[in-house]
Amino acid sequence: MYELKQRQIELDGLLHAHTLADEDFTITLNCLMDIASKAYELFESSKVEQKRHLINFVLTNLQLKGKKLMFTVKKPFDLFLNLDDGYEWRREELKI
Repeated sequence: MYELKQRQIELDGLLHAHTLADEDFTITLNCLMDIASKAYELFESSKVEQKRHLINFVLTNLQLKGKKLMFTVKKPFDLFLNLDDGYEWRREELKI
């Protein structure tokens, strides 16, 4: 009986930790989405050095090949590029 009570206390602690982490994740995600929704305005109103920082924050491997700009989108920003592709998969998974 003692072991079960100890396990319950341990699981309660884990549940509490995961709940706090989930709340932190939600807050961070909301902030990220808020910033992303204002990205154009932030970029347009920024000075050249700030624009460089914003570009380097999101992109890597910038190369100019002729007139075409080549780049790689950094994680987690790359996830935003294929949201439509994943939507169909999630919709089927959830049986919507």
